[in-house]
Amino acid sequence: MTNTTPNLQEYLTLAANQVKELGETLNQYHTSVDLVPNAESALLRYDQSIQSRAEAVAAGKSYVDNFEQAQMDIARLEQELETARVRRDEVLMKINENLDKAKAADTTVRTLKDQLPVYRTSLHRLPHLLRVAASQHEGCVAILRDIARY
Repeated sequence: MTNTTPNLQEYLTLAANQVKELGETLNQYHTSVDLVPNAESALLRYDQSIQSRAEAVAAGKSYVDNFEQAQMDIARLEQELETARVRRDEVLMKINENLDKAKAADTTVRTLKDQLPVYRTSLHRLPHLLRVAASQHEGCVAILRDIARY
């Protein structure tokens, strides 16, 4: 005869299986509860890494901005340097021109200084030469009068 009603043994086995499953579920729950701090810690580390990444990106952007500003400053300074070189060359040309003029003036002054004694001597002799010229002029005038009489 088959008995369709479950017997006590089956209930106990079923209950034991459910207790076993409940124990496993409880273990999983405790494991999950134990993992919560780890998950929270991992989440905190993740948030910190996101923050660190954001800070690194901001620092990188700042570095890029500083680098770009430095590049612009370098380009501006190179332009100013080129302008200064051109101006320096112009000033050097003017200085050389003025030096050439000064050398020429110095040569002229030396030449005049060297000739100064000759001019002084000539100036001292000038009254005598004028008297001689006047005397010769009078002689020429006398000769011309004599010629005119004839």
